[in-house]
Amino acid sequence: MMFSENETLVIENAKKEIQSSIFARSLLWNGITRNVVIAGGFFTSWLQNKPFKDIDIFVLNNDVSVYNDLTQEFRAGPIVIEHEKPEWTRSEMMKYNHNPNIVDVINNNLTQAQYILTKYKTREELLSHFDYKHCRVSYVPQEDKLYITRETFDCIKTKTLKWNNKHDNNPNQRYRQNKFLDNGWVLETPNNQYEGLQA
Repeated sequence: MMFSENETLVIENAKKEIQSSIFARSLLWNGITRNVVIAGGFFTSWLQNKPFKDIDIFVLNNDVSVYNDLTQEFRAGPIVIEHEKPEWTRSEMMKYNHNPNIVDVINNNLTQAQYILTKYKTREELLSHFDYKHCRVSYVPQEDKLYITRETFDCIKTKTLKWNNKHDNNPNQRYRQNKFLDNGWVLETPNNQYEGLQA
């Protein structure tokens, strides 16, 4: 099923929003776009007209040359503004991340960017490891393309948790699932019925 004219406009506006955020927040280290994929919760929040928590910027291929400027900023020492967190911090995500393809995660608290250095080779490989379908919206700056499927769009708009890749060995899975369910999402069962998770 194709997107309607109104839905296409909504998607085009999501693309404009991430383009604007990249420019306004200087997210791409002097304009370097090689091996960069922006994906995840930013797009879900924007398409649901809600404030986003952060912008996930994935660096593919363990590309240290692209990542170098970022790590130099972090190692130079945190910039601390009184009563605020340091500008650069290692992400809390690393405390509970059990994904061997994630090498490092560093936050810039001023721009709300979360930079994730990965071993994934392609955008498709990266997205195949996301847990839920609604997380699969992605933007590739080098191509200036936003990727979204009908299924992903519908999951976001109907707040449906649909498995993309269930990680049974990841203890963070239940926490994430409960977090979504507590915010009004519903879990789709294999029989195409919706149910809540029992803790």
